[in-house]
Order: sequence, then C-alpha cells, then structure tokens
Amino acid sequence: MKGLFGKKQKTPQEIVKHVKEGVQSLEKEGVNSKSAAKYAEQLSQDISAMKSILYDSDPHLDSITILTTEICSSGVLLPLVNNLPKLEFEVAHFQNQLTYL
Repeated sequence: MKGLFGKKQKTPQEIVKHVKEGVQSLEKEGVNSKSAAKYAEQLSQDISAMKSILYDSDPHLDSITILTTEICSSGVLLPLVNNLPKLEFEVAHFQNQLTYL
C-alpha cells in the first residue's frame, strides 16, 4: 500500500504486531524512563494508523476486517486498555472509542 508521497503504509497485521510489541515494552519499562517515552510515541503513531483505517472517509472493508480480527486474535486490547494512563491523551481518547464499538 502506498501513501500520499510514495511512503509504504503498514499493513493491519504489522500495525497490530507493533502495537503489541510496544505495549509489552511499555509494561517492562518504568513510566518515567526515556525508552518508555519512545515506546509511547511509537504506540501513538501506530494507534493513529489504526484509527485512519477504521475511520477513513473511503473505508476499505477488507482492511477493517483484517485489523479487527488481528486485534481480537492477538489479545492486544486488554493490555492496551491497562496501559492507557501511560499514553498520550489523544491515544487514550481513541482507545475509549474502540472499546465502545
């Protein structure tokens, strides 16, 4: 998948994999460490990518189906919800939107 300027976008599987790895890394690190801030920033970008897939003005049902299936099968939702206080506000806000779908 190509983005607007030719940059390759991540697939839904890659996004969920990165979110899962980021949450696991965030759990291992302390809240105040430099690496935790780095993981939180990467999580923010990946969750924004999830949001763009789910709330795109031109939805692709296959991408939405793949993303939601990956989220459910990977077991990433509960750890993500448990780590909401460690994430930026916009990410936490989007996560709340996901839980009420």
